[in-house]
Amino acid sequence: MERNSISVIISAYNGENCIANAIQSVINQILQPLEIIVVNDGSTDRTTEVLKTFGKQIKYIYKENTGLPAARNTGLKVARGEYITFLDQDDLYLGNTLQKQLEVFNHYKSLGVALGYSLVSKVSGPFHNDGLSTNTKKVPQFLLGCALIKKTVFDTVGFFDESLLMGEDLDMFLRIKEANIPFAIHDEVVMVYHRHDNNTTNDKRKAQFYLLMVIKKARERRKVLNIEEYANNMNMNNVEDAIKFWHTATLK
Repeated sequence: MERNSISVIISAYNGENCIANAIQSVINQILQPLEIIVVNDGSTDRTTEVLKTFGKQIKYIYKENTGLPAARNTGLKVARGEYITFLDQDDLYLGNTLQKQLEVFNHYKSLGVALGYSLVSKVSGPFHNDGLSTNTKKVPQFLLGCALIKKTVFDTVGFFDESLLMGEDLDMFLRIKEANIPFAIHDEVVMVYHRHDNNTTNDKRKAQFYLLMVIKKARERRKVLNIEEYANNMNMNNVEDAIKFWHTATLK
């Protein structure tokens, strides 16, 4: 197992109350990453001051605010690791997350993506990303923070679509599926996903709009004949069917 082969990319926007704990959860990894890239997407609060306290522990990049997909692309373009993972500013990694994810690649042939489970933590009131609430549940979720992706995958499928201010993760997973890149789902918890009042997905109308955009783009690529089946299996309503549909990797 390569010790320094993973680039962790964290996008920050007005995350003064939570970004530090997200970064610290990466610093605390048993398997240390090659680099922690933090892209400040034009924050207007004290995020910049918070990030500066980490000094050389992170690779800090500031850019004008253009949205999450563009921030992820900014980090991806400078990443040096053989493997890439993306952590949102309001989520946390467990201490052995990177170790668990990289071990999955040892079990499958030509694996492109390893996707683990998340521990959903529902938070009420002010949010500070300081651990777990008493209301938690282990679930499979198609979130970028639950995935470790080989960097060569992006050479094949390209960067995140910056026109999708939401749903860019779904779009990326669909493009990976269309490219027949081996995809492995495992049931180890790799991330704490916080549900709170400021989640961008709380805007259901906006989320539905961008979901329709993702579906339209998939149809235009003329590679997905039944995009509804893909979308249904992204929701993980029937976990066994969804895993059977998406898990395409072959054991060594």
